[in-house]
Amino acid sequence: MVDAKNTVARRDLAGIEANLRPSAGPSDTDGVRLVTARYLSPPVREELRGRGLSFADTTGNIELSSARPGLFVRDVGADADPFRRSGRPRGTLKGEPAARVVRALVDRRRSWKATELVEAARTSVGATYRVVDYLESEGLVTMRDDTGTFTVPDWRRLLEAWSADFNTFEVNRVSAWIAPRGVQELTERVGAAGAPVPYAATASVAAATWAPYAPVRSAFFYAEDARAIAETWDLRRADQGANVFLLEPTKLDDVALVGARARTDGLVVAAPSQVAVDLLNGPGRSPSEAEELLSWMTDHEDEWRS
Repeated sequence: MVDAKNTVARRDLAGIEANLRPSAGPSDTDGVRLVTARYLSPPVREELRGRGLSFADTTGNIELSSARPGLFVRDVGADADPFRRSGRPRGTLKGEPAARVVRALVDRRRSWKATELVEAARTSVGATYRVVDYLESEGLVTMRDDTGTFTVPDWRRLLEAWSADFNTFEVNRVSAWIAPRGVQELTERVGAAGAPVPYAATASVAAATWAPYAPVRSAFFYAEDARAIAETWDLRRADQGANVFLLEPTKLDDVALVGARARTDGLVVAAPSQVAVDLLNGPGRSPSEAEELLSWMTDHEDEWRS
């Protein structure tokens, strides 16, 4: 059975699946259920795979699976839509407005109206509508037509989608330093003394607040003024062997500091949602730490979502 479309968005997939599974008889487990389109984005392909549907697009993305007769075919085509008209912006969660909207949607558990989201995210009306429209097309928000509101059905999937477009090490100016007495001594001293400029720990140091994973070897801090922080904390510039990394926004953008809070020891840490995304894009064991933190967030939603 084939459902051939011009375009496919995540919000279309439930209906497509229903069309391709018209019966529940024994023969329903046989054969191939195939979705075709000019182009299928990576998130759409991932969800089609999760729903057990085969797919193919004209760029060469194909996954064809059959239990009887036994068959599996996979090939990879384009990861960007070659048919998008010139001048039309590609749907994305890159940029400050998207970051602010995603953080607001994830950190607050509620139904939203667009005007309320504009105020909470501190973004323009136009930017907010563009982001929400993209999120709806990807099935990351669910609209309620009768009330004009929308909700986030799965905050973890939204965070993971954001992490695919947001990379801490690309959107911030990163500088490497050495804390001569080690990371633990630094965090204890900073927590006790504070800092004259805003900062927030992220990645492993912050994640250990909620989901300790392993001894922390390096520390990452958001800092509005990296040089001032380094002088205050007595850090030394490092060409190699760095154990402290300062992330300084490349423009006036404090979204990473939204929701930052002080621990009982005084150290200021970024919000769990920000920390999780930073770990998902981090080096080494960071993605594994992200999974631990996301598991904690799932089990303790009342402790971090308002």
